[in-house]
Amino acid sequence: MPNRSLTRSLLRSRFGRRLLLLFLVCSLLPMTALAILSFGTVTRQLREGSQGRLEHTGRALAAAVAERLHFLDGDMAQVSDVSPCPAIPDDREGPTCDGLNYALSSLSFIPDAGARSVIFGTPVKAPALRPGQQQDLDAGRSLVVASVTDSQPLFYMLRKISTTRGVHGLLVGQIYDEYLWGTPEQNPLIPTMQLHIVDRSSQVLHRSIKGDVSIPEKVARRLGSDSAGTFEWDVADESYLAAYSPIATPEEIINPAWTLVLSEGRAAAVAPMAQFRRTFPWVALASLGAALLLTLGLLRRHLAPLHALQEGTQRLANQQFDEPVEISSSDEFADLAESFNKMADRIARQFKSLAAAAEADQAVLSSVDTPRIVATVLDRMRDVCACDLVTVTLLDSSTGGQATTYLSDPLDPEVPRAYVAQFRRDDANRLLRKPQGFTLRNEAPPPYLAPLASSMDQGVRILPLIYQGELLGAIALAAFRSTQPDVDDLRQADRVAGQVVLALANARMVDQIRSLAYFDSLTGLPNRVSFKRKLTEELERSALQQRKLAVCFLDLDHFSRINDTLGHRLGDRLVQEVAHRLRACCRKHAPAADVARLGGDEFTVIVPDLPDDDMISQLAARLLESFNTPFALDGHEVFISASIGIAVFPTDGMDLESLLKNADLAMYQAKRRGRNTVELFATSMGISANKRLTLENELRRAIDLEQFALWYQPVVDLKTGQVASAEALVRWEHPTDGLILPAEFIPLCEETGLINVLGEWILRAACCQNRSWEEAGLASIPIAINLSGQQLRGGGTVELVRQVLEAAKLDPRHLILELTESTLMEGVGDAKTVLPALSALGIGLAIDDFGTGYSSLSYLKHFPVNTLKIDKSFIRDVTTNPNDAAITAAIVAMGHALDLRVVAEGVETEAQMQLLRRLGCDLIQGHIVSRPMTANDFARYLRQKGASPRPTSRPRATLA
Repeated sequence: MPNRSLTRSLLRSRFGRRLLLLFLVCSLLPMTALAILSFGTVTRQLREGSQGRLEHTGRALAAAVAERLHFLDGDMAQVSDVSPCPAIPDDREGPTCDGLNYALSSLSFIPDAGARSVIFGTPVKAPALRPGQQQDLDAGRSLVVASVTDSQPLFYMLRKISTTRGVHGLLVGQIYDEYLWGTPEQNPLIPTMQLHIVDRSSQVLHRSIKGDVSIPEKVARRLGSDSAGTFEWDVADESYLAAYSPIATPEEIINPAWTLVLSEGRAAAVAPMAQFRRTFPWVALASLGAALLLTLGLLRRHLAPLHALQEGTQRLANQQFDEPVEISSSDEFADLAESFNKMADRIARQFKSLAAAAEADQAVLSSVDTPRIVATVLDRMRDVCACDLVTVTLLDSSTGGQATTYLSDPLDPEVPRAYVAQFRRDDANRLLRKPQGFTLRNEAPPPYLAPLASSMDQGVRILPLIYQGELLGAIALAAFRSTQPDVDDLRQADRVAGQVVLALANARMVDQIRSLAYFDSLTGLPNRVSFKRKLTEELERSALQQRKLAVCFLDLDHFSRINDTLGHRLGDRLVQEVAHRLRACCRKHAPAADVARLGGDEFTVIVPDLPDDDMISQLAARLLESFNTPFALDGHEVFISASIGIAVFPTDGMDLESLLKNADLAMYQAKRRGRNTVELFATSMGISANKRLTLENELRRAIDLEQFALWYQPVVDLKTGQVASAEALVRWEHPTDGLILPAEFIPLCEETGLINVLGEWILRAACCQNRSWEEAGLASIPIAINLSGQQLRGGGTVELVRQVLEAAKLDPRHLILELTESTLMEGVGDAKTVLPALSALGIGLAIDDFGTGYSSLSYLKHFPVNTLKIDKSFIRDVTTNPNDAAITAAIVAMGHALDLRVVAEGVETEAQMQLLRRLGCDLIQGHIVSRPMTANDFARYLRQKGASPRPTSRPRATLA
């Protein structure tokens, strides 16, 4: 690069400009500091020299003035002839006329007595004397005084003399200024010096500066001292350097206390520095220019290598690694350039390795397919680690001790070759012990590395693939392009291996998620998602081809009993076996059918291309037949049946949701018809289901809106004919449908779980109503209410009953809880703890609908029940059917044998009542006594009939 171009480039550089500025500042600062120091020093020395010169000259002038006064005093002392001098100078004789006119302009004699005589010159009036001066004159001393007239100072010398004639008087002479202060030839003054004489009152008696001159107060105080000194002052807007010295007169002359002040202008004193000020800027500019030229030369010499390094750095940033930095100087810059080139070469290799690793990472991590991951590793790892052979070994978890090794085929790199080999336990342990990798050299390769046997001399680098302690396989690198693999390359290879582990784990996870998303983990059948996708596809195809399609909805009957008795493990085994049989049956009789498990014990079958409805009915029948053979589960033979509902496209539904809903409705219809059967969907099922759904929604609102009411039916003692107790029966006062009986909504409450809320309301309402009757003065009788199985199994029943009795302030003996046989036996475990606790509260317990269920004597013996209620199905034909009569008699006898009260329900005729009285039945309930009544009607009824006295023969009963 030419020097001028290089200079412009350097000046455009911020570092070059800073360095140039630094050089200039470093040159300018010392020079400026030296100039300022020199200027100040020389100026101070000139000022001090001037003041010293003034002081010396002032002392000399003061001594000269004192000498002249002394000389004049000596001449005046010789005057004895006071005769006037002639006007013509040539006629003058004597010392008086010729000896004093050199110093005096006039001389007068004032005798002590007599008239004044003028010796020569104009008459002079004697100046006024201060006190004490007259005594000094009388003592023979001379007096020098100054008198200022019209701003013009006049100087006089006075001396006492005696004439030749013996006349005594005062000799007064006016002194010439030139004699007193000297002529320019007599004074050693340079032209720039100015002379001032100041008296003790700071009055200027003589000055050589034109204009008014006033002595500053500060200067005046210094002038009052006897010692000489220097000061500075301003006169007529000009600054002066000054030196002062007192005029010391001889002893015979009274000291006039005058001070001689000699001044010189400051500008004149430091005039020699003017040339310095004029020449210094040019010298400074010349020095600065020389420094600039020298700096630019140094910058070109030292910044050119730096500029080359900067360009090399920019090329490095732009990934241009092929052009090195060239510096010809044999100094540290050349060493730096060499180090920079080595670093650039290393960065180039690392960048290439990183780029390959990044591409490998992106390709590996973006893939969830194991073959693609393997192909990416085989393709990119060669650039990452600068090697020619790469293998990927993956363990086969399904086969145990086998592994598959993939090797890139030089003839077809896109399709790797695969080798299946034995994977020994020792090989696995070695990989697990060294998760950071290791090198094999000069040893027999393990079976999974057989393709790399020829590279063992140079060394094979093994990178284990381990995920959360599980060995997935290994990556092997061989045929390195350099004798010693680069450490950074190996580190990048390790990092890529870590990414491969994550990718393989993700691929496995994706496979598992895909399996979980579309297949049932227990049976392996398609799950709900897969089933809906398949059904949607088949519906679209069937609609295009105008073919029928059937959906079978299959649910196992009483499957919960299997889980409750044999446990969930065997329940899962049963589900697996059911799936196997369904799949086998469909494979045999309908190969195109697809079996799926929706969850729990629900299965579906899609039958496409249905020729007619008979075909699906036959398949459903064969599916049910497959359940005839018992299932063997760990030594248990389990018999189970299923209910199947069928919906057919397009007659029973045009879309997926309609078909599923209708097939489900048909399945529930099959269960209601006794289970283990097949039902085809009918339109009436949908209507019934809609009505049921409407009823359920209204039922939930009815509880919140308190649309329920309790009716009461009396229970009468057969012996006395009086009311022994009453049963509370719930009614739904529907706002539009009127009064709805319990048979229509109680089963729905039990299915939806609303029975607990409704049962609690009935309990509170019945207890509060009974307590209000007692407070109204009516006879106190027990009120019986029904307790459902869900309430018995739900827990908290005992505490609820206690709280309700306490809130209502009702005697526990005035409450009876009725349970059916089926409720008692299905919740036998809960009954063993709940019923004794309820009995301990003092309430009565009754078995409702006795004879229709288990009719077991064991629970009557162990449970603390007080009453048996014979179901009305036996009472209806008790007078005409000998069997019903015999059963009724047996129940009465059994109850009495167990010391229980027996109640007959549904008594409607006089003949039935008479027969029951003969059989010994204790109580009856039915229409012959009274139909159910509202609370107000039952209160009137109770006032009319009264209540029977409480029995004492059967202590277990609470009704009497």
